[in-house]
Amino acid sequence: MTQSHDPEPHGSRDTFNPYPTKCDDQLIAEMQAAIDSITEEDMKPIERPVPPIPSPQEKTIHYHNGKWWFWDETGMHRHGPYETNAECVKDFNHYCNVYLGEPEDPS
Repeated sequence: MTQSHDPEPHGSRDTFNPYPTKCDDQLIAEMQAAIDSITEEDMKPIERPVPPIPSPQEKTIHYHNGKWWFWDETGMHRHGPYETNAECVKDFNHYCNVYLGEPEDPS
């Protein structure tokens, strides 16, 4: 059995167009109806509540494996563990004041 080779497997160049340039009247009517159904209300931006920006303490202090920890200012080094959140917050505040606070006035 031999296979024939069809040089134009999708039909002739006159009938096949992978990128049609004409639309039928029904499609045009459907598209126009969809466009006409859009209201001004549909065009308003969706209002989403803006989440509050967490404080540095909220972003830094976290609970992991039953202990409390805090990250340094670079987010590279974790300090801890602490038994309680209060201990962690106290050392976090101390760390911030000592390492990130304003330098003391030398005079």
